[in-house]
Amino acid sequence: MDTLIIDPDRHIEGVRAPDGRLAPLGVVPEGADPAELEPEPRLDERMVELAVDGSARVVAVSGRAADLLAEAGGVAAITRW
Repeated sequence: MDTLIIDPDRHIEGVRAPDGRLAPLGVVPEGADPAELEPEPRLDERMVELAVDGSARVVAVSGRAADLLAEAGGVAAITRW
C-alpha cells in the first residue's frame, strides 16, 4: 500500500484469522474457518499500524472528505504498482 486514507473519528471493528489476516466485520478471509476468527475491536488502529510498518503514508481526513469516505466504510487505500 502506498497511502491509507482514514477518518480518525470513525471506529472500525473487524476480525483476525489465525494466520493474522484482518477483515471487517461480516467478512471471512478466504480459506479461513469462521469459527476460528477472533474479534479485532480496533481494526482501524491495526490498519494504521500495518500501513506505518509497511512505510505507507497515512492521511487522516475530516469534514466533507470524511463524509465521502464513509460511503467506503471510512477507509480507503492507494496501492503501489
